[in-house]
Amino acid sequence: ETYFINKKAKSIFCLPIINQGTLIAIVYLENNLTENAFTEQHRETFELIASQAAISLTNARLYSNLEHKVAQRTKELDMLAYQDGLTGIANRRLFDQAIDKEWLRSKRTEDPLSILMIDIDHFKKYNDHYGHVLGDDCIKFIAQALEKIARRSTDLIARYGGEEFVLLLPNTCAADAEIIAKQILSDIDALDIAHQALGQLSIVT
Repeated sequence: ETYFINKKAKSIFCLPIINQGTLIAIVYLENNLTENAFTEQHRETFELIASQAAISLTNARLYSNLEHKVAQRTKELDMLAYQDGLTGIANRRLFDQAIDKEWLRSKRTEDPLSILMIDIDHFKKYNDHYGHVLGDDCIKFIAQALEKIARRSTDLIARYGGEEFVLLLPNTCAADAEIIAKQILSDIDALDIAHQALGQLSIVT
């Protein structure tokens, strides 16, 4: 209202752009020089343009939404390409790329680089005894424990095979890697996952 009072336009034309009963936009025109500048013929022309504009605007919005959905889905697929479906941690593909990069960086800077390979003991017997569902749960519990060990942003924990994991530790010397390895053994023991498939009461190690 303030705009119209201050503008003091001599002629104003306003037309809604509607598509399938939905207001898409509004055409607003003004003439500051002449009164009654917009005639009936103008109105018919503007309505024709507005009907075409309604279709174009609707299509543009649909295309924009589609582009957004495609981009979002592409991003999700990219993430899945580098993520283990069961545990949610990195997969072997991402690890292979990361180790190539870190190996070259380590050679260039002469910084230490350590890799820990982790394998669940007697997992086939565990899986055969308890079934695949509990076997998958066991793998997920191990992965969660390992994620807590890989605290630095440069560390990478990945599922390398069925029950095999790998931990990439840039800028980590052998002595520090040994400490981390012992921490992993301790944390896995602390999970206290029963393992009776060996003929005696035991836990997953």
